Amino acid sequence: MFSPRVLGIIAKIMKALKKTYLSPFSWDDEWNTLKISQSKVTPIFTTIFVSHYFPYFVYTVYQLYRAFNDETANFAVMDTFWIALFTLGHYFSFEGVVNPHLKKNEMVTMFEKMTKFEEFLKDSIHLPPRGKHYFKKYEFLGILICNGNKVGALVLMVLAVLIYLNKPLAPQYVTCVLPGQDCVFTEVAGLLIDVVTKSVNIGQTFFIQAWFMFSVIYLTMAISVLRISVDHISKRSAIYRCIYLLNELHNDCYIPTLLPVRFLFYGQYTIAAVAVLMRLRHAISPQEGVVLVQFIVSYTSSAFLYLHICGRVENGSQTLRQEFAKEAWSMGKGDGRVWRMVAKSLKPFGVRIGPLRRIRYNGVNDYFENLIDNLTTVLVALS
Repeated sequence: MFSPRVLGIIAKIMKALKKTYLSPFSWDDEWNTLKISQSKVTPIFTTIFVSHYFPYFVYTVYQLYRAFNDETANFAVMDTFWIALFTLGHYFSFEGVVNPHLKKNEMVTMFEKMTKFEEFLKDSIHLPPRGKHYFKKYEFLGILICNGNKVGALVLMVLAVLIYLNKPLAPQYVTCVLPGQDCVFTEVAGLLIDVVTKSVNIGQTFFIQAWFMFSVIYLTMAISVLRISVDHISKRSAIYRCIYLLNELHNDCYIPTLLPVRFLFYGQYTIAAVAVLMRLRHAISPQEGVVLVQFIVSYTSSAFLYLHICGRVENGSQTLRQEFAKEAWSMGKGDGRVWRMVAKSLKPFGVRIGPLRRIRYNGVNDYFENLIDNLTTVLVALS
């Protein structure tokens, strides 16, 4: 996955993020790798930027309270939807900005280990002829993840600005409570605030998403290559332990609430968007309906993709252990007994959601079953 082309794309992304003075990372052109930035102003700029989250969160909670309890507010249905979206969305964005700073050492170490481990796999592992294309296949996926998230971030930034320009005095924006709302200065200041905050929030959120997807796909690549390897069980079991350690390092790259909040966000606003379309369709415009459909498609596909690739890691590790045990049983009594003990000692691994629980292969079914149950409850309540 770490071909020169992929590393070139990653280098451009990291250099662009560094220019915001909010990213703790920089790119080492000499060694072509990720490193921790030595900038003195980055911690200052980050502290200033992060300080806006709490007052804005309080503001959106207050507006959300008014939407449901203040009859004089008269908020439109979509205004209430945006306020609710921004309330949890800003905590979602807060994690995207803060996580790289809190876990910068772990993330840099993970990046270095992944690049070196891939070189080791290419040089030492023996694959059958049909397995030679595996690295090319995953290189393509790496390019797709990097470019896809880059394009997605840019499109969402433009969409966020257009939504603001369509209704700059909507209750979800701070400009609706600023003095001199008809003043050009207020309008320009509000636009600048929205462009800067949304660009950083969306950029950092997509960076974390790309990092997560790239790392998990990398783990599935390592497992897939190991499964088709023709090397002796001694070598493959040693490589299995290396992948296990990489997975543990990957799990340490995130604060405990990062994944749970994302699944909560996807589920909560999928339900909200479907409820508005099915029960309050008369109160929204066709354009707003299109936006809601896009949200539903985006959130459900993101949740499915996250859970599916994470489930593949856990399922792949279990399958490898079973294959090692089966191969050990096919050996003679002497060597077979030793390798059966080795196979039994190998621990399954997977991506953790929170501090303890691994995401299993049936996580997709569990997520969508809960989603449908909660959606049914909401629709019945609104009928």
